[in-house]
Amino acid sequence: MPTGRIQVAPGQTIVSAGWGNPLWDHSVQAFASAADRDNQFPAPQPGAMSFTEDTKTLWVFVSGAWVPVPTGMRIVWGSVAVPIATANTAASAAVTFPAGSFTAAPFIVAGISTGPPAAGSAFAWPSAGTASGFTMNAMRSNTSTQTCWYIAIGA
Repeated sequence: MPTGRIQVAPGQTIVSAGWGNPLWDHSVQAFASAADRDNQFPAPQPGAMSFTEDTKTLWVFVSGAWVPVPTGMRIVWGSVAVPIATANTAASAAVTFPAGSFTAAPFIVAGISTGPPAAGSAFAWPSAGTASGFTMNAMRSNTSTQTCWYIAIGA
């Protein structure tokens, strides 16, 4: 996914080069069919979502493939800040789902919302979740707060 939330100042001109792809990547795109989607959206990012009109199916892009979201499934998404006090050392932050979101542990996809410094690296991974939440883990090559996104899909 693109690098986090894009903010606009009052009166700022919105230039399509800086907005088209981030808006596309942060929304559910509707297509006539899977073939139409694959033609128009050839390189989706992990966690990207689409809807195909011919089959009335909601899809999420996971592990290099489009996976249908089963009927009756629930989706919760958001972001969490993980403060990193020591460079190259894992840190974590708890994520709690809204009450009643899931009846069992959901499938969780996660990633970096804000990019690492030019000369550094960063990555994030979720712990195995429960119906009530999970722990987001992150590490980066310097001390900073790492913003991480997540999508939880379950029943």
